[in-house]
Amino acid sequence: MTRYLLSDAAVTLDIPLVSGAAISSAGQWAVYGGSTAKGKRRACYRCLWPKMVEAGGNDRCEELGVYGVITGMVGTGMASEVIKVLLGKDGRS
Repeated sequence: MTRYLLSDAAVTLDIPLVSGAAISSAGQWAVYGGSTAKGKRRACYRCLWPKMVEAGGNDRCEELGVYGVITGMVGTGMASEVIKVLLGKDGRS
């Protein structure tokens, strides 16, 4: 629910949302919404994931755990994306 609310706010304000997640030994991060430095629009979180997963419908950290190093890698990747957005180096040609 929180991811959708943040994404909706980012779309309304036309600002990018850098989001990440980790579970077990896997992690991911992405930039959603807003415009790139080259003026192209990014897909929002809701565009890519239109339906929320029902409670209990997916694996949970309480069951699978999270490797600490994975959260560090995800955080580093997210920080890198933020720096690219701030420097205007986030658009692809």
